Parts: sequence; structure tokens; C-alpha cells
Amino acid sequence: MTRINYTGCPLCNSTKLYGFMKIKDYFLSGESFELQKCNSCGFVFTQGHPDKNEIAEYYKSEEYISHSDIRRGLVNKTYHYARQFMLGSKRRLIRKYIGESSGSILDIGSGTGFFLKHMKDHGWKVKAIEPSEEGRAFCKREFSIDAQKPGELFKMEDRSFDAISMWHVLEHVEDMNGYMKKIFSLLKNDGKAFIALPNHLSLDAAMYKDKWAAWDVPRHLWHFTPKTFESLALKHNFKLLKKKSMPLDAVYVSILSEKYRNKPFPLIRGGLIGIVSLIRGLISLNKSSSIIYVLNK
Repeated sequence: MTRINYTGCPLCNSTKLYGFMKIKDYFLSGESFELQKCNSCGFVFTQGHPDKNEIAEYYKSEEYISHSDIRRGLVNKTYHYARQFMLGSKRRLIRKYIGESSGSILDIGSGTGFFLKHMKDHGWKVKAIEPSEEGRAFCKREFSIDAQKPGELFKMEDRSFDAISMWHVLEHVEDMNGYMKKIFSLLKNDGKAFIALPNHLSLDAAMYKDKWAAWDVPRHLWHFTPKTFESLALKHNFKLLKKKSMPLDAVYVSILSEKYRNKPFPLIRGGLIGIVSLIRGLISLNKSSSIIYVLNK
């Protein structure tokens, strides 16, 4: 298997790197991966991850929820309830910062397409990028949305979209800097990007340590904090307009983390810890489990 190893920080290019933590892939493979941290900018990333041609093997499970519509079990049901609740919240956020109730939107990493279906139902012109063949087929079959393979992103014309969204997707893409550069070029002059990411400075991350579900190695290549993501956005000429907590993520991630700990009553234990983390994130945004960043050109 081809592994990707970095001699310099993917964010700032510094060679001052050190071992930060060892994380096991509790979701699928059982393999362990090393997280490294940049001593210059503080960025954390997965060292020695599979390359883009082989990483697909680590997504091949019907339990990988964003690529399926499986509703069995407490964790899956929790995810689907949270997703349904968040659809309207995401649309209202986009409307607020775009200033219009409709427009053109590209969703990168659209999964099974529920978000774009919601936007389409409210008058938006939608485009989708999705690496999973199963996800693309679901979008087409259920919602008549023609999701494209990732390579098509770089063939799209500049200044084509009012809004571009990535809901927990940027942490998965190998070419982090290439995606940010392309997103900037694809937005219209007054366009906005909406990027949601886990935050490893959250209370739930501190609580669960190496069993925090949002490490999700090796599928998550990059592990952001507000500071490191803002540095990435600035590097690619974006201006940060707004940060917003995704409060329900703390509950979902905590429940899944309890499952990884193999403790009894994961829904109850994880739910309680998630609620505490949720409240902490509302008090101090930079401690939220997940954060939406609204970017302007």
C-alpha cells in the first residue's frame, strides 16, 4: 500500500514536526496511524495515510453514514435525526450571508445528497461533487441530482457559484491547498464558502483523547483548530466573515466515542457528555466540537 509521508507541514511548510498522538481506526480497519504536529503553526495532520487511490478501501462499510441511508442502531438514528434538523439551519445560514433566498450552489462531498435536495426544493440551482460511486448513484436515483466525480471540480468555470459548501469534507481531501485555491476561483466576486470542520480543542476531544471519534483516521487527513483553519483561509486569500457552532455534532461524536470505548449505555453516557460539550461550545465558540466557517472572497 502506498503511504503519504510529509517532510514539511502541509499548511506552513515548516520542517519542525513532531509526533503528537497515535490513533487507532476503531471504525473499520483496526490499524493505528500517527498524528504529527507542526511546531511552527500548530497544525495537526495524519502522517503515513493511504494515497487517494487506496483510501477508498477505508470507506467501504454500509455503516459509513454519509455514503448510505442506513438507519439501524442508535448511532445511525441519532445521525439521521440530527441531519434532518440541520438542513433548514444550513439553508438559513447560507441565505443570511448570500443575501438571497435562491442562487447557485456547489456542494463538495455531497454524500447521498439530502442537503442539495433540500436546497433544490427551495429554489436553488445545485451542483454536486461526490467521490463515492454509491453516493452518486443514490443522488441520481432518489433526487435526480447528477453528482460528479472529484476530478470534474477542476474543470468547472471560474466565478460560477454564489455559494460553495463543504460539510465535514475538507478534512478528507488529499489536496487541501488545491481545493481551497479552486473554491476561491469558482466563487463569484461576492460569493461565500461554508466549510464545516471538527475542532480537536473541544471538550469532547479532551474527554475522549485517542478515542475521540472525530479523529477518524485515516479518513481524516487534516485536524483543524480555529487558528489553523483561519491560517489556511488567509493563505488562499479568503476573509473570515463568521464562525458558527454545530452544536448537535458534539452529541453525535460523543455517542460514537463511547461506542469506541466499549462502555455500556453509550447513548446515555455519550449524550450527557455531548450536552456538556455542546454548552461549553455555546459559551466559548472556539471550544465547539464542530465549527462552520463562513468565508468571503
